[in-house]
Amino acid sequence: MVLNNIQIGLIQFIITCCFFYIEALLHFNIGKTGGKLCCKFPKLKDNLKIICIIATFASLSTIATYLIKKKLSNNDNNDNNNNENDNPVI
Repeated sequence: MVLNNIQIGLIQFIITCCFFYIEALLHFNIGKTGGKLCCKFPKLKDNLKIICIIATFASLSTIATYLIKKKLSNNDNNDNNNNENDNPVI
């Protein structure tokens, strides 16, 4: 199965959100319990804030990765085209 850029970006976004949410929960619980490691969920309002912040930065990360990959792919294609033009067929 070949994945297109949208599918790859969606996978990256979901995985980033999941891992960052777990990290945010750990930080939230450490801050609320004074350093004890536990797993209590924040109130709905706080939870939504956390999820929105994570989703925003995961989106920015996904978009930046896509743009960098696209730029590097274009540079590789241009380099290959230039190399072909440098060696004329005799």
